[in-house]
Amino acid sequence: MKKLVVLFMVICIGLFASEGPTQQDVKIAQHAAQGWLHLIDTGEIEESWNEAAGIFKEKVTLGQWEKSITEHRTKLGRFTNGLKGFPTGKYVVIRFDTDFENKKEAIETVIQQMDDQNNWKPVGYYIK
Repeated sequence: MKKLVVLFMVICIGLFASEGPTQQDVKIAQHAAQGWLHLIDTGEIEESWNEAAGIFKEKVTLGQWEKSITEHRTKLGRFTNGLKGFPTGKYVVIRFDTDFENKKEAIETVIQQMDDQNNWKPVGYYIK
């Protein structure tokens, strides 16, 4: 029993001592997500399923994935270079799961637009 308690304490200490993702981790994850979405955008549905994590494939079969993309994503049509309520341009919508002292499980949303100098600038901010 004592070994089990010590092992549990070591695991807990390791979990609490670990840090969240770094800025570099986030950049790499975003780049990977864009590449994965590109597979879907170009109709490479099977390849997008193959590239997904094991937990994704355990929950969604290839057949279910193909049916879902065909039924839902293709109805949307091609991408446009804009965002509802904003002029045509390049935008990124970033959502953060946030806990505040007086509001748990909030979602902060920042909308970024690329300006004429290729810099990302905030054009919207919302808390839900």
